Amino acid sequence: DQLVVAVWSARWCRKCKYLKAKLEKFSVFFPSLTFSVLDVNAMPGEVIKDVDVTQMPTIQIYRNREMLKEIIGAD
Repeated sequence: DQLVVAVWSARWCRKCKYLKAKLEKFSVFFPSLTFSVLDVNAMPGEVIKDVDVTQMPTIQIYRNREMLKEIIGAD
C-alpha cells in the first residue's frame, strides 16, 4: 500500500524547479511517501506517451501502480 508521488518535470521549467525544492522539504515530514522527480528529457518518448504527460509540471499519485490522482501544471 505504498504511495508514490511522481513529479514529471523538465530542466527548462521554472515552476518545476520551484516545485522540486518544495517537495524535497515536504518529503521530510512524510517519510512513508515515495517522491520521484522525473525529467522528461531523460526518458524515452514511449514512456512519456504511456503516462500521457503533456505539460510541466505534472504530478501523478499512485498506489500499488494504480494512478489515484493527477495534477497538471503548477497554478
